[in-house]
Order: sequence, then C-alpha cells, then structure tokens
Amino acid sequence: DAMRREVGLGPLLAGLEGPDLVYVAVQDEGGLLAASPGAATATASGRDALPGIADVEKGGETPGRIADRDGRPVFEVAAPLELADGTHAVVRIALDAGDLVNLRRVIDRRMAAMSAVLGAAVLLGVALAWVLVRGARRREEYRAQIRRQEQEARHWQSLGQMAATVAHEVRNPLNTIGMALQRLGRE
Repeated sequence: DAMRREVGLGPLLAGLEGPDLVYVAVQDEGGLLAASPGAATATASGRDALPGIADVEKGGETPGRIADRDGRPVFEVAAPLELADGTHAVVRIALDAGDLVNLRRVIDRRMAAMSAVLGAAVLLGVALAWVLVRGARRREEYRAQIRRQEQEARHWQSLGQMAATVAHEVRNPLNTIGMALQRLGRE
C-alpha cells in the first residue's frame, strides 16, 4: 500500500498540473479512484452529465463537451479504461476551455456580422433590382409617349397636307371663276 501510494496512479495524476489542464480523473461506478488536484470539481459518473461507464464502454471514446466547473469553462472528454484487476473504469480529462469559449464568441460575432452583411447585400440587390425594373418601366412609358407624340405629329402633318391639297383644289376653280368674272366685267 505504501509503495502504491508513492508510485501508483494517484501520485502520478497528482503530479499532473499545468495552466491548461484542469483535472484528470479515473473513476468507476463507485466514485473517484485516482485524480489530479483539480478533480475536486469532478463528480461521480452517475450524477454527471457525461455518459456513464456503461455508455463509454459501448461506444468507445465519447465526444467532448464544454462544461462550467466552478465558474470556469472546461472541455471534458471521457474514455473507457480497463484496470489491471479486470474491472472497468472511465478516464476523464478536463482542459481549460477559456480560449475555446472566446474563440466561439469571436466566431459567433463574425457570423452575425457576415449575416448582417449578407442580409444588407440581399436587401441592396432587391432594391437595385426594383430600381432597374422601375427605370425600365419608365423608359418603356417614355418610348410609348414618344411614339404617341410622333403618331399625333404624323396625323397633324397629314391633316395639314390634306388641307393644303383641298385648298389648292378649291383655289384653282375659284381662280378660274374669278378670272372669268373679271373678263365678263371688262367685257
């Protein structure tokens, strides 16, 4: 027992410390078997949101999760471990996830900004399409108005030509009658 206390799993895990390592814990269904100093925040698998030992053994390694341990964001992962006596346990490792959480916030802000820019671009595209359609409609109305004005001008021009022709045709007989009357008046 004394030797195990000096070189066993507990002392090895107790020596694991670092700025990013929150804890390493080995636990079975009965609770913690060995842990690093920060494992006081780790709870037994039955009361924890991480999968239990049976779940970890069935599926192998489990995907990690971000959790809050004593107000500190940590990334936890669990994996099955077969002990020397043939029993099964779970190794749980928690790393500091502060940078990961900050990165997620930055990504979320960038995604929100990109969504806003994309939304603005879509709105701008819709507005531009509306302006282009409106301009095309106005141009078509203007062309139709010009065609009507040209048609009206041609109408008045042909009416003027017809009046000139009628006047010419009426003037010729009147001139003839006028000349005949002048001649009769002289004679």
